[in-house]
Amino acid sequence: MYYQPVVQKYAEQNGIPEYTDVLLAIMQVESGGKLTDIMQSSGSAGLPNDSLEEESSIRQGCTYFAHLLRKGKSLDCDLDCIIQAYNYGSGFLDYAAKFNGVYSTELAEKFAEEQSGGNTVQYDNPMAVKENGGWRYAYGNMFYARLVKQYLIE
Repeated sequence: MYYQPVVQKYAEQNGIPEYTDVLLAIMQVESGGKLTDIMQSSGSAGLPNDSLEEESSIRQGCTYFAHLLRKGKSLDCDLDCIIQAYNYGSGFLDYAAKFNGVYSTELAEKFAEEQSGGNTVQYDNPMAVKENGGWRYAYGNMFYARLVKQYLIE
């Protein structure tokens, strides 16, 4: 992949080189490698959405994921919870920790339901269409961890 060396560099700088493939999968879900803020990480830096250039976005995305890893590990959350938190924010890790830190589709869905007040939006992703006819809660993406994992070899 074109951005692999840059992701590897910032993963190493953050002490998480073993997560390079996860970071590349996150990038694929976030932008498909096609947007300027390629990891959609500007919000995690307190900046306006889509305000970072490619390399700055990768640097911030790696830094943010490293933060989530540290927090998630301190709360005994599994990797899928940490991946989901990249989309939902670190508060999801606190929420997941109350449920033994083990990711499930139901846990991600319940969090989004609570955060959105039960409001839903149409979501035409094939995974959503197959599972529920094509909707998600209007908070983050309750399918996120599973979307990322489809780019990873287990």
